[in-house]
Amino acid sequence: MKLALIPQQVATADSKTKLAEFAQEFVTQLVEDGGDSISMLAEAGRMEFLAKCLKDAAKVATLEEVRQYGKEGITRYGVTMTVKPSGTQYDYTLNPTWQNLNAKVIEATKARTAHETYLKALPYEGRMYVCDDTGDMYRAYPPAKTAGETVFLEIK
Repeated sequence: MKLALIPQQVATADSKTKLAEFAQEFVTQLVEDGGDSISMLAEAGRMEFLAKCLKDAAKVATLEEVRQYGKEGITRYGVTMTVKPSGTQYDYTLNPTWQNLNAKVIEATKARTAHETYLKALPYEGRMYVCDDTGDMYRAYPPAKTAGETVFLEIK
C-alpha cells in the first residue's frame, strides 16, 4: 500500500533541508495568494498529531523487521531506521556516596527554588538584601523576564 497523503515534492524530498524549503515556499505562496493561513495552521496541527500517531504505531509494528537489518538499519525516503536501546535507567540508590550527594542536591534545589520564589516577588525597585555567606548587603532585584509569543494549537 503506497501512502498518497503528501504532495509529490514532499514524497521525493530526501533531506530536512528540502522539507523545510518546501514548507517555507508553501506558506509564502499561500500568503501571497491570499490563502487562509489560519486554516492551514489548523490543518498542520492536525497533520502533526496524525504523523505522531502514525509514527508511534509504525515503530511498534516494524520493530522486528527493522531489527533484521542490523546496526546499519534501513533507509527509505531519506529516513534511516535503526534499532537502538531506549529508556535505559540506572539505579544508584544502593550506593551510600550517591545517596549523600543526592540528599545535598535535593536540599540545594529546594533552597534555590525558595530563593527564586523570593526574587520573583521583589518589587521592581528591588530590596536591600544580606548575603548569608558573606554578610555583605546589596540590592536584590526581581529576575529579568523574557518571553516570546506563539500560536498554541489544541486539538479537541
